[in-house]
Order: sequence, then C-alpha cells, then structure tokens
Amino acid sequence: MAYESPWNQQMLDMDEASFEKMAIQMASGRTLTFEKQEQLKNWILQADRETYVYGYTDLLKLDVRDAIAKIKIPVVILAATHPFGLEAAKKTYEGQYVKLESYTIDYAEGASHFIMYDEPEWFHAKVVNYIK
Repeated sequence: MAYESPWNQQMLDMDEASFEKMAIQMASGRTLTFEKQEQLKNWILQADRETYVYGYTDLLKLDVRDAIAKIKIPVVILAATHPFGLEAAKKTYEGQYVKLESYTIDYAEGASHFIMYDEPEWFHAKVVNYIK
C-alpha cells in the first residue's frame, strides 16, 4: 500500500456528495447501530480529508502478526462476528493471532467492528470481568 495510489487519489478527488456516500457506506459496515453510523459518518466528514485517507492507508499497511510473538503476557481479544458469522470470525482471528503466546478470544455474536456500539452491555461486562 502506497500513499500515491489510484484508490487514495480517487478518495482525495471525490466531490463532497460522493465522499459523503462513501462515508455512509464505511460507517454502516462498522456498526449495526444506526445512531452510531450517523456519528461515525460525521466524524469521517469532519476529519481533514488527507489525514483520513492517508491514515486509512496506514491502518491497512499495519501488519503486526509477526511482532505479536514478542508479547509474553496474556491477551484478551473481543471480536465481532458480523457480517460473516462465528465460524468465519474464528478462522480469521485464530489465523491472525497464531503467533501470540497466550490469548483468549470472546466473540460478540451479531456485532460489527465497533462492538461497544452494537453490544454495549456485553462489551462492558467483558471489560469489567477481565479488569478484575
């Protein structure tokens, strides 16, 4: 992934209406909670366009699958299952964390990327439990 790419240029060149449509799509894929989709969309639109586009590129470029082997303490992963379901999520997450020495994965079934928005009670209970 490079900053100077056709995808990034397309995002930077979009008119406001097209960029807003993209923001709506991005937000709807991150949470199933409509009010939070609106909030996420607004955050995308309020951000500096270059910062958003290049920041997203940075996120896509970040691959820590090898680096996590250095972590020697137990790790808790709270994982979403939407849109592909529990079995697909398990396969994906277990593949990503194979080099992590000690971890627990809890799956928020039916939640999308922002679990804290889609399953707030489940999320809160898990965080409180693991902190204890």
